[in-house]
Amino acid sequence: MVSRPTPPRPPLIIGITATFLWFGFLAGYLALSWSRIAILEPDAFGDFLAGWFAPPAFFWLMITVWLQREELAAQREELARSTMVLEAQSKRVRSISFLASTSFTRSGCPTISIRS
Repeated sequence: MVSRPTPPRPPLIIGITATFLWFGFLAGYLALSWSRIAILEPDAFGDFLAGWFAPPAFFWLMITVWLQREELAAQREELARSTMVLEAQSKRVRSISFLASTSFTRSGCPTISIRS
């Protein structure tokens, strides 16, 4: 089976676009307010950075949940398909075992019992 490259998924496109916009806005804010930011105490500067980096981190957490939900839905579909195939195989094995047992019985050979 040849694997084909998958197209980018909408949550990733949304996340990357929003992240670039957010950090572009941050760069603009830093350019306009550098004189006030440069004089911040270390603890205030840390609060400033936490305030700017927390929203993208939370946004990517939401995107991760979105992607996992899609993956789980795909896994459920695949499991349903596998279950249908397994049931079909089980029916086929039962019919083959029935035919085999009746043909052995008619021919006088000992019967073989396959229990499911």
